[in-house]
Amino acid sequence: MLSLAALLSYGDRYIINLVEGSILGDFALTDGSVSLIMGGGFAVLYAFFGVPLGRVADRMNRRNLIIAGMALWCAATAACAVTTTFAQLLVARMLVGLGQAVLMPAATSLIADSFPPRERGRAFSVFHIGAVLGGGLSLSLGGLLLAGVEHGLLTNMPLLQELPAWRNVMLLAGFSGLPLCLLLLSVREPPRHGLRGARRLITLARVGVANRARVVRTCLAVGVVAAGDYGLLSWLPADLERAYGIHPDSGGQLIGLMLACGGLAGCLSSGWLADYFARRRGLPARIWAMRLSYGACLLSLPLFLAGSSSALLAGTALWVFGSVSAFVAANVFLSEAVANEYRATIIALCNICSAVIGMGLGPTWVVALSRLMPGGGDGGLGLGIASLCALAIVVALGLLSWRVEQEPIRDR
Repeated sequence: MLSLAALLSYGDRYIINLVEGSILGDFALTDGSVSLIMGGGFAVLYAFFGVPLGRVADRMNRRNLIIAGMALWCAATAACAVTTTFAQLLVARMLVGLGQAVLMPAATSLIADSFPPRERGRAFSVFHIGAVLGGGLSLSLGGLLLAGVEHGLLTNMPLLQELPAWRNVMLLAGFSGLPLCLLLLSVREPPRHGLRGARRLITLARVGVANRARVVRTCLAVGVVAAGDYGLLSWLPADLERAYGIHPDSGGQLIGLMLACGGLAGCLSSGWLADYFARRRGLPARIWAMRLSYGACLLSLPLFLAGSSSALLAGTALWVFGSVSAFVAANVFLSEAVANEYRATIIALCNICSAVIGMGLGPTWVVALSRLMPGGGDGGLGLGIASLCALAIVVALGLLSWRVEQEPIRDR
């Protein structure tokens, strides 16, 4: 059930990327303004309330917090469909970010208490499958829905038929998730294991900078690679349309397929790989799963520069494979690197890095880097994506370069 919540979360997060061209035209915006709605607008409350909501999740019923957050982000996604100004659309996206800020910290803490250490990698993999499929399905099914609406799918529905196609897509995406709030009531809140009586944030700060600041460096690595993720996924539909003439509905389906294939493979391999290293050399060795995964991301860069739509899509699948695999391993590593009282909080801090560095800067930096490329324009957008991804991986691997000591694994 939590995997379905993650699916819905990423679906509502990414669906707006599919209709950015229509939004740009309806509101007479620039690429920079649209990138703010796709990235920065979502990220601001997502980041600002991340730690407070993480602290709440470390003290209160996590299932109920997830339900409340889901109800908010679904309503806010639907509200995007009825906005009439740039400011209203920006506020709606900010509320989507606020609602989603609670899911990952609360769900990570809940899952960690539901499974022993030897099985957590695979448990986290199953949870993140929902997130991966959500991003892919939002573009794939969203592309089908967009095409259907444009061809008269809602002709006989009095209110919906009067709205532009992109508004119908946002409206249906928001309302489709509300029934899941009721289904989540069937999820059991597990007891918290491994409590150490730690409560103050200053203690978490000390843990974060201990052992060569491994916790902080892991969070920063996730955030830096997230800049590549969000930059790629935010502008890939536009790049396919501008450089290769692929319409957003077809492009959305192709991108969704690449996200689903690459992300699913990344989730499944990461859980197995993280548990393998933990069994062989102890829990800290899970970081090797992140390193190997980012190595896979490096292999996607030549495909981004190959100059064909098929190579670009194949590179996207490979990038997503490595990025998702590393993200799952990071969540397992971080949840075990701190006391139970801080699990949700540390994941919230990691999400803040993803939001501020990734969502906040990724889409905008693609535009900035594309303008620095020779000729700019259609070709510049693709080069901007490739440049940002290359920079992100190099920095992330540098942040994760520390010696891993062997340590026996202990239950709970």
